[in-house]
Amino acid sequence: MTLALLVSGTTGRTSKDYFSKSIKKDISFSINNNANIDVVKNIYENREIKSPNLIKDIFNKVEEEYYLEGTPLSKILDDLKTDYYLNDSVDTLYLRKLTQIISTHSQTNPFDKLDDNQKNDFENIRAKLEHDYSRVQSDLVRIADELYNRNNLVTTYLDKSTLSYWISIIALFMTILLSFYQIYQNRTNRISKLLKEAMKEEEIEEESDNKSDDE
Repeated sequence: MTLALLVSGTTGRTSKDYFSKSIKKDISFSINNNANIDVVKNIYENREIKSPNLIKDIFNKVEEEYYLEGTPLSKILDDLKTDYYLNDSVDTLYLRKLTQIISTHSQTNPFDKLDDNQKNDFENIRAKLEHDYSRVQSDLVRIADELYNRNNLVTTYLDKSTLSYWISIIALFMTILLSFYQIYQNRTNRISKLLKEAMKEEEIEEESDNKSDDE
């Protein structure tokens, strides 16, 4: 029970919330039905966020079926485009619609991949540049993409370090528990041995007394 409490108590600190990759099906379906970027954003903003536990993090590959909560809409749209080209079926009408959605989103939300503070900084730069923004737009987007990749590397490193730390804690706890069990077992064996020896001595004394009485 103590181990279960330890695991549940660390869940919030070691695991990241996530949402199902089934959101791609919802967005793809809406795009096929001529949805605009506002509808796509609404689907994204109303996604169901779930919280994994430590055991699931260790034994399951969550990334194969889920996106981390902070995954931006632009990443999902890019994945949809990649999925299209990896699929045998051809639907050029759908591809044109998807490309238009991606283009619109990149124009209205070019920094959606970044953390909130970073996003605000880039948006402030964009606002201050006003009409001159178009001259440096590609450079700012490139810098934002590089910053997003660096953010992911840092997050991945911290996640692995934290998970390794808690695995070590659990291993230490199990070692201590096993040590106490072995100590208890050894103590029980010693007590049993002492009792048997005492009973044997008592039997010997009784036999001696019986021989004395017979004489």
